Amino acid sequence: MKKLFPWVRANPNIFYLALFILMIVPGLILFFAVENDSGFWIYICLSTVVIANVVAVTQ
Repeated sequence: MKKLFPWVRANPNIFYLALFILMIVPGLILFFAVENDSGFWIYICLSTVVIANVVAVTQ
């Protein structure tokens, strides 16, 4: 992954901040989506959190 994105080496703090935001914000949206029983937003939020976790693990 570091070969694909050379700016990650230069600014790792920005990368980790973006990952943190991608894990927290969908969780907040997911809370309201579950209350409204909106299936589409539930799947979008859960997939965003899963992708962010995969990127964090492979980093």
